Amino acid sequence: MILLFVFRDDNVLVTPIINALTTLSAPPKLCFQHTVLNLFGHLAQWFGKHPDYTDKALTIIAAALPVAKLSDPASWALQELSQFCRSHLTKYFHQLMSLLTGLDGQGLHEDEMESVSKATINILNEMPSNSQLSCLQELCAIMKRPLEKIIQNSKRPNGAQNGDPGSATQNLHVWLNNMGAVFKYLKVKSNKTAVAELINDVWPILGEVAVIYVQNNEVMEKVVRCLRYMIRFLGKESGLILLPIFAKFTDLYVTAQHSCILYLASVLIDEFGDLPVMKEGFTNMLESMCAPTFAILNSDNAVRQNPDIIEDFFRTCRRCAEKSIDILMTHPRLEDILKCSLICCGSNSHQAGHAVFAFWNSLIEYGSRNFNHRARLDNMIVTAGMGQEMVRKALRGVFADTCAVPDVALLLHDLQNYDSGLQYLPTWLDRALEQLPTPYHPSGDVSAMSNHVREFRHAILNPGSQDSKVAALSTFTNTYR
Repeated sequence: MILLFVFRDDNVLVTPIINALTTLSAPPKLCFQHTVLNLFGHLAQWFGKHPDYTDKALTIIAAALPVAKLSDPASWALQELSQFCRSHLTKYFHQLMSLLTGLDGQGLHEDEMESVSKATINILNEMPSNSQLSCLQELCAIMKRPLEKIIQNSKRPNGAQNGDPGSATQNLHVWLNNMGAVFKYLKVKSNKTAVAELINDVWPILGEVAVIYVQNNEVMEKVVRCLRYMIRFLGKESGLILLPIFAKFTDLYVTAQHSCILYLASVLIDEFGDLPVMKEGFTNMLESMCAPTFAILNSDNAVRQNPDIIEDFFRTCRRCAEKSIDILMTHPRLEDILKCSLICCGSNSHQAGHAVFAFWNSLIEYGSRNFNHRARLDNMIVTAGMGQEMVRKALRGVFADTCAVPDVALLLHDLQNYDSGLQYLPTWLDRALEQLPTPYHPSGDVSAMSNHVREFRHAILNPGSQDSKVAALSTFTNTYR
């Protein structure tokens, strides 16, 4: 591997070695082939400047892909070559399609097959627009066939359903990964409307896979991953064609509460939440997702056991606040959502806690901007006492997880902006500070010295930036602990 440490444009040294490696008369031992494939990957940029050797390297890589002990370096080398030699490799696109089809059932790992798919997409992205769409159709057809076959087999009486650890499920993982990789890396030069029609043929297949494997969390995550990349790729170009899949996954969440479905809901709201035509659908979606979520998060122990549900549910609620505050502020379950958030902010997962604080901040920021929603926001935060509970829970939680200091500081900053006349925040803060643990004694309690409390209160209530509140809260928690 000495070539990796020399100047890669040194043709005097590199060229004769590559020429020797690509013209070996007899297949070398596997360990040597492994080294050669890794070398090809590392020298992909060199091959990009020397296309005469690219064809020979590609032949060696293609021959190594079906070999179990060589598939990993071969798939990686192919991916690297596709980055730097894509214009030269466009003529091999259909051969790569055949190669991708032939690898089905060869036992390649998911990441290896995804590397091959990514290489194919890199080359597809380089193709002229007049042939790109037809090649994409060919690629999607290759992806669809094994999925349709798995669906048909699963419907038989002895078929593999609900994630039995058979080869069908393993193949399903591979092809779902491949499908996701296609739309993750795809860059289309032609009309996206034509691509939307193509994707419209794929969505029902993914929906059927989700229905069959609804109890299999890993399969559901991969299906949602595919849908996420498709939705992000199309954006608003997808229009109303997403409504059937949108309704189907809302129903599936009632059947099986996978956090990935909540994540998909947040993606949908992020992309389409500002479209008036989607308002009713998102309102109904949030209603359908509330009851199963509240049923799961019904105790402190359940909160600790389900951080993913908390994170994705409150991410969805936050997207509602940011993209269409009307959906959230007019929703009949908003009070229940806030009550649930007060329970969930005590999660021992930093990501889950962050999602709750982010939801609170967005609700306060966007809800207070709109005069029509201010009355309901005041009723919840002030009259119903939820503002007091937010401050109390936030100060309690920050001592359990000091990583939450920026989140708590932002909450206090937003509450100060919300209560610009400081009618309520000083009282909320005083009551929360009074409920902190008593001064330290041998039983293990911690203390908050009265002078530190006064300094902290002064820093929080005085006008200042969010950064100043982060500094004050950090100092206070360090002293307190």
